[in-house]
Amino acid sequence: MPKKILIVDDFPVFREGLKALLSHVPSLEVIGEAENGEIAVIQTNLLRPDLILMDLVMPVINGIDATRSIKQLNSDIKVLALTEQKSNEQLMTTMAAGADGYILKQDTTTSLLTAIECVLNGDVYISSGVDDKAVSESQANAEHTNNRSLWLKSTSRGRKFLSESDKKT
Repeated sequence: MPKKILIVDDFPVFREGLKALLSHVPSLEVIGEAENGEIAVIQTNLLRPDLILMDLVMPVINGIDATRSIKQLNSDIKVLALTEQKSNEQLMTTMAAGADGYILKQDTTTSLLTAIECVLNGDVYISSGVDDKAVSESQANAEHTNNRSLWLKSTSRGRKFLSESDKKT
């Protein structure tokens, strides 16, 4: 059964492009779209996606606030932030809001598909385009605020945080 995806971005052509791209992946099914965070929260409650691809900069309710609201009500739904923002502060704020991953819009299609797979598998994905200092601070913040024991694994395709139990297997 394919994993259900909700695409949230304020640019229709970007949403349509992602939808077309993901339509070629048999294990994924785009079940909805939203143009702002308010609609994303409503769509999440109605559609119950497995994963949300969430833009961070949108009108009405931004992606960070929408992520926070969604995760408070539906902690099992994965959120992958899809953004142009490389900043340390943006990464830490997004991850503190409950995002399960952070990928840059300028990353490759392969990186996006890897990020989706990682997040759906319960890992936390951070784009390799994000500054190492920002990743380290985000990891420390996650360990402190969420009491999650995380470790950092660098790969050529990106970085992902894995749980301590995954590290042992």
